[in-house]
Amino acid sequence: MITIIIPLKHIILDPAKSVDLCSLPQQDAVDLIKQSYGFLSPAIW
Repeated sequence: MITIIIPLKHIILDPAKSVDLCSLPQQDAVDLIKQSYGFLSPAIW
């Protein structure tokens, strides 16, 4: 399996509203990413 690492600053949750994931507590950032990209395989979480 290939692992792709994407810096938090490169993850776009909402193009109309910028969110700085680095400034959020880790669990909040993870929850937001899961909400936005939940359609991806659960195996990546």
